[in-house]
Amino acid sequence: MNAKKILLVILLGFMMGYCIYHILLIKFLPSSIALFGTLSLAIPSIIYLIFVHQTQSFTQKLSPFLGIFFIFFSTSIFYLLIFDLLFFGYFLKYQSSIALFCSILAILLCIFALYTNTHKPRIQQLSFTLPLSAPLRAIQISDLHLGGAFLKLSFLQDLIQTINQYQPDIIFLTGDIIDAPPHTILKELEILEKLKAKIGIYYVLGNHEYFYDLNQILQTIQSLGFTPLTNQSTIITQNNQPILNISGINDLSGHNSYQANLQIALKDINPNLPTILLSHQPGIIRSLQPQSVFLVLSGHTHGGQIFPFNWLVLLQQPFIKGLHKHQGIWVYVSEGTGFWGIPMRLGSKSEITIIDLLPII
Repeated sequence: MNAKKILLVILLGFMMGYCIYHILLIKFLPSSIALFGTLSLAIPSIIYLIFVHQTQSFTQKLSPFLGIFFIFFSTSIFYLLIFDLLFFGYFLKYQSSIALFCSILAILLCIFALYTNTHKPRIQQLSFTLPLSAPLRAIQISDLHLGGAFLKLSFLQDLIQTINQYQPDIIFLTGDIIDAPPHTILKELEILEKLKAKIGIYYVLGNHEYFYDLNQILQTIQSLGFTPLTNQSTIITQNNQPILNISGINDLSGHNSYQANLQIALKDINPNLPTILLSHQPGIIRSLQPQSVFLVLSGHTHGGQIFPFNWLVLLQQPFIKGLHKHQGIWVYVSEGTGFWGIPMRLGSKSEITIIDLLPII
């Protein structure tokens, strides 16, 4: 992280801390204790963000502070909007009690968010009809973030076992699967390699893969027996007959030789077949011509991961989660199979997405 970004993180962190201190904590705590509590959240959060991509650093263990910091900040803004602005002065004599209540609420939300993240991924099922000779079952996995300090090997083992039990024909890995230098996550990769699909496993890059050596990551993916689609397409056959285009585009944040290029990604498709486009970010929909593909599979948003961050995500992405139709194109946005950094979820759930492609009767 360069000096400009570090300065921005520090300024943003202390702005959020000032809101927590001035709007919330100072109203019911002595100033020294309120300041200590604020700094106890702000400083570890800032340190975590500055060193966020140094995956082997002890600072990765500080990620829960950022989640708690964000929830307290959001609660202080809620207090400001409702009690200070909307009902200005009306609850003045109760402000310390209300501030205490909001702080207790923030603590309970933090506990709930930590607990929710321990749940196994839910099974999300979709089905579409296509001109096929027999059904196909695909499974989408997104945003595993292998390398995260709080991603347990037991979670990954259970995940792979669950996916294999559904006997998928195809598996789609829609980015942010690897979030560390590959040589540091050998145990995780050994487990991931146990994924099984009858036809193939297809992988596209997410924005987090770009923080590391992309060539090394792509070589690792190929060594696992997976097929990376870097602005590429392939045709799926059934009974020796072509039935489906699978296209993959590099992440929209891509740079250098791994920039996103939709024209190249779709260049080799069979125009007479339906196309499934794998794009880490759902924002690719803005660049697609109407009805140019049948289905876009994306992730990236994590469903917001921690409410109300989902409102901020909408400033960048057209959709947060779930199935949508845009200009004749189906778009599915996974909430993520894992989580980024902070082992917390509030208002979102991790998922395994099963997509049944059924013949037209």
